[in-house]
Amino acid sequence: MKSLLIWFVGLTIFACGPAAAQGGFAAYVGHPVSDLAMRIGLPTNVFRGPNGWPIFQWEIGSGIKGMVIEGLLIHQGRCILEVATRPATSNPTSMMVDWVMENWRFKGGGCV
Repeated sequence: MKSLLIWFVGLTIFACGPAAAQGGFAAYVGHPVSDLAMRIGLPTNVFRGPNGWPIFQWEIGSGIKGMVIEGLLIHQGRCILEVATRPATSNPTSMMVDWVMENWRFKGGGCV
């Protein structure tokens, strides 16, 4: 019975971990990119996507072994958080407040 309980708790932790990490950044979808930047700092890179809209990147783990965001370890080693955007106004500038987070993903071998 004890081993069954341990197995169940382990399975629950394993199943909930990635969902919780995704939930933390998913809360920013539909909000200005500046909201995310206030939480985790300025992006390390910005480039234009196929539609010409900016894609913001945060390099997580430059020179450190791991980082905790929203209470979760999100990487071990080099990991990039990439955020695709859409315009928030009819005439957006390069300011982060003019771009709304459309979706996000982790890139790199160090992402957990």
